Parts: sequence; structure tokens; C-alpha cells
Amino acid sequence: NKVAEFTRDELPIKFEAVGGGGTSFKPPFNWVAEHRKNEDLAGLIYMTDMMGDFPDNAPHFPVAWMSTTPDQKAPFGKTIEYTLDK
Repeated sequence: NKVAEFTRDELPIKFEAVGGGGTSFKPPFNWVAEHRKNEDLAGLIYMTDMMGDFPDNAPHFPVAWMSTTPDQKAPFGKTIEYTLDK
């Protein structure tokens, strides 16, 4: 639901998660293919509960999945378990 781009000069990165429900993980990868296809990307960070429709193929750039659901792994990239503070 939101695209946020950061450069190395913008550390630490500050952003907030948006969205909820009915997740397809494909739109951000499609957006990159359309808008940034000829550029090298440092990577994509996806914050998710891992409940959704994954792309069929891994992209050409690194992907980190920040999962709020224990023991759920993405089919590609690095999955990092993240616990939300309550």
C-alpha cells in the first residue's frame, strides 16, 4: 500500500507499516519491474504476517521478509522473525 525509498544517507531508516488484510505480495515486485527495472537496488524489505500470495519467481535483488508470524518462511530471500511490542 505504500512505496518508500531510502538512500544510504538517510540512516537510521524510519518508516511505518501500512495496510492489512487480503495480501498479495506481487504488487511491490511489479512496481520495481516497472519503475526501477534498469537500476541496481540494495534490496527490498517486506514487513508481513506471511499470509498472502507470493511471486512465482525470486527477483534479481535481495529481499528481506520481516515476519510477524513465528516459523513462517518465504519461498525466497531471507526471512527474519520480528515480534511486535504490545
